[in-house]
Amino acid sequence: MTVSDFENFRTNFFDQLSKGNKKCLNVIDANSKLVEYYLNSKDLTYVKIFLNDFNNLVLNPSFEKYKLLKSVLKHPLLTPVADQFRESDVLVKACKKGNRNAIEWLLTMDVNLGVQDELGRTALMYAVRYTSMDYIVKKIMKTKGKHILAVDNKGNNALFFATENMLTFKEFLKYKENYDLNYRNKDGENAIMFSCRYGKITQEEYFEYLYKLMEVDPEYTNVEGKTLPMYLAEHFKYRELKWLAKKIKIDPNFKSKLGHTLFSCLVKKYYENYTKYITDTKGFGYNYSFFKSALVTFVTLTEMGCNINEPIDEDGTKATEVLLKLKDVITYSYLVSKGAEEINCFVEDKKNPDDKYPGVDITDPVVQENIKTSQKWLKQGLKDNEDQTMAYLSDLANRNWFYDSSPTTLLMLNTIKSAINVVKK
Repeated sequence: MTVSDFENFRTNFFDQLSKGNKKCLNVIDANSKLVEYYLNSKDLTYVKIFLNDFNNLVLNPSFEKYKLLKSVLKHPLLTPVADQFRESDVLVKACKKGNRNAIEWLLTMDVNLGVQDELGRTALMYAVRYTSMDYIVKKIMKTKGKHILAVDNKGNNALFFATENMLTFKEFLKYKENYDLNYRNKDGENAIMFSCRYGKITQEEYFEYLYKLMEVDPEYTNVEGKTLPMYLAEHFKYRELKWLAKKIKIDPNFKSKLGHTLFSCLVKKYYENYTKYITDTKGFGYNYSFFKSALVTFVTLTEMGCNINEPIDEDGTKATEVLLKLKDVITYSYLVSKGAEEINCFVEDKKNPDDKYPGVDITDPVVQENIKTSQKWLKQGLKDNEDQTMAYLSDLANRNWFYDSSPTTLLMLNTIKSAINVVKK
């Protein structure tokens, strides 16, 4: 009885089982001594290999011969396999994939609902993210086991995962008596801060709903040294920021121990997203909402009283420096009109390899075209916040001089400066 013999048995068995052929049970009987030797020993190596193949079949959405699967697990020679099956993460994976048929069957097989995957997540944590799996959540919650309060590797319980969207959270809130709504995970976040950090807030109404249920301290920082308002700024949630500012007092220039401010978080995230999107060769038009939301967030933070001249990092980098490296003259012009420091040189003659914000490659035709498009979007968005003079300033962003590094660039920058002075007056 060699390993090769076991592999031949395994191949033959799963070939029959995958076809839904009941003869797979005969294959077990015909190889009883082999099965007993490899799948009934204290060493579970081959049991786990066999079970991995079995679970993959369970998770296959095109395979639904669940009665046959149950018969296989009930075979006397496969008791160790059945025991390991009940303790495996097969239900977790099924919930992660949203395989409803497999989940329904697995819930009849007495599987351990407290099993966690490599991230520490349970089946419940994945199920609560889908509105279509509410009935599954209901079945799991009825068991009232310790798994209901389980936390993943980061200390997040099921309530955190239910914040995926407003519908899933409202639905899961019927079980709120099981949870402390202000419980904080290992990163120091409650569910509302968690949802803001990971971009779960897709509508103002949802944020307002969470706010009424949970504590919000505008100066409380998590493991990253950031506050809830900072995460709203990073996700360009200007509506939520405005609404929150009316409810509680927000210090627009609060700086965390790690040096983060509302404005620095906004500028850094804007740079990160801008440099990623500006190189898009297809579907750049889908980025319209990003540019518009980002611009209005700049306006919102400026109106809130953020110090737009405060360096955004320990190196003393100013927001206007970053914006000019992005060739975003619209946002730059807006900030300068509001008192931000002007930059003396538009384009550096030498690139610094250690520069945190190297900017964009304006020699790339794709980048050039996308900059032109995005500047038009930003100009349009700014009309709701500025007068005709600022609209004229933003119009300069569409001119050809903007995309090269010739001396003409400096000359045109002087033109912008002159126009900005008009706005200041």
